[in-house]
Amino acid sequence: MRELIYIEECESTNVELSLLRESNSDEKEIVICTDYQSAGKGQGTNFWESKKSENLTFSYNLINTRLKAVNQFYISIIVSLSIVELLKAYLSTKTISIKWPNDVYIDNKKVAGILIENVIIGDKIKESYIGIGINVNQKIFDSNAPNPISIINYTEKESEIKELLSAYLLKFDYYLNLYKNGEFERLKTMYLDKLYRINEIGKYQINNEIIDGVIKGIDEYGFLSIMINGELKSFDIKQVKYL
Repeated sequence: MRELIYIEECESTNVELSLLRESNSDEKEIVICTDYQSAGKGQGTNFWESKKSENLTFSYNLINTRLKAVNQFYISIIVSLSIVELLKAYLSTKTISIKWPNDVYIDNKKVAGILIENVIIGDKIKESYIGIGINVNQKIFDSNAPNPISIINYTEKESEIKELLSAYLLKFDYYLNLYKNGEFERLKTMYLDKLYRINEIGKYQINNEIIDGVIKGIDEYGFLSIMINGELKSFDIKQVKYL
C-alpha cells in the first residue's frame, strides 16, 4: 500500500521523495504530489514548466522489482504505457504516442514528461524514483519549450487533478503486474505500437550530424534503433536529437 503525501509547494517532487527516503529506512512506497514545483526536474539540465495547481506533478518510488539493471528500460515502458492509457480516457480520438525515451505526445505536441532515477546495487535495481509531469489545465505556457500542450486545450474543460493521479496509479499497477508475470514481449510490443515516428522517415541530429533515418524500435537495452542508409544502428539519449 502506497503512502500518499500532498504538499502545496516544493523544489522538486523527486528531490523531496529522495530526501524523505534517506531519512526513513522503512521499505515502503510513497507518492508525493504537489501543486507547484519551483525547480521541476526534466532529463539532463531541462526543467518542467508548470503553473500552480493547474497540472499533475508527482513522484513515487518503486521497490523490490527484482529488475536487473540491464533491463531498467522496462520501467520506462511501464510508466509510458500507463500515461498513454490514462490520456486515452480523456482524448480517445487523438493520436497519443511515446516519444523515446521520456515524453508522451498528443499528435506532435508534448503533454507529459517522465524522469526516472534508479538506485543500482550490483547488477540489480534496489529502488526507482519516478517523476511525472502531465499538463492538465494549463492553457498558456511562458517558457521557450517548443511544443507544450495540455489536456484542456483539447477537451476545453478542466479535469480533476487528484482523480487523474488515482487513475494513473491503477494503470501503472496493471502494467507492473504484466511485468511481474513475465509478459515482457507483450509489454515491448505495446510500447512499440505507441512509439512516436516508428517506421516513418524523420530528421535527427546524431553526434552533431543531421541525418534522415527511420525509427525501427528499441534494442535489448532500451536504446533507440534507427535505420540509416540501410543499416540499423542503436543510440542512447546523449547521441540523438529529434528535429
